[in-house]
Amino acid sequence: MGPVTNENWMTLYNALPPVGSATESQLALKFLVNKRGGIWGSSFHDTAASGQVIEDIVSLLATVGEYDADAALIGQITAHVLLTRYEGDQFIPDELGELYDALTGAASRTIHHFTAAEGAMFHTGPMAPQVRNEFVFDWLDGVLGNGSGPAPSGGGTSGSGTPQVLAPTGSDPAAVAAVGAGLLGAGAALGIAHRRRRGRDDTRDA
Repeated sequence: MGPVTNENWMTLYNALPPVGSATESQLALKFLVNKRGGIWGSSFHDTAASGQVIEDIVSLLATVGEYDADAALIGQITAHVLLTRYEGDQFIPDELGELYDALTGAASRTIHHFTAAEGAMFHTGPMAPQVRNEFVFDWLDGVLGNGSGPAPSGGGTSGSGTPQVLAPTGSDPAAVAAVGAGLLGAGAALGIAHRRRRGRDDTRDA
């Protein structure tokens, strides 16, 4: 595509067929950019909500690039932490050992690896939401249900290797996009968990 400019971005987008394969059509690309970009500012959200593709890709990447984390910052996290890995994830590396090791201040640390054998492959396990959600909500129950923690391991393992997760991104657009995708996935999971938990509390109150 050449340098990342708004003009080049729209040239690439407009050159694609309106519909087509899962990765090579305007519809697929718009879904990817709008879904992952809409949380980064009101203008991006409004564009995504209107059904139009986000055209200001330069500002979007610059905004995402303002967020990074190093080991010192991650070490200040004191909450219980669940790290999820999905076989074949196209956005996040399979190994999360570096991030796991940096969580030195966390109340508990758990890594759980979802696999293709259970149908939970690819980013956030889109084809097996019940498998994914069952584990996540069980983990939340362990942490929040009785307020004592730590979270159940549920077969989670500590990772190894040198994953490039939540590392300073600099100006590399690919790294910025990968980190942004990961942060969005984490935010979406927290939002779903909050709504699920609130629903349980409402049921108890009733």
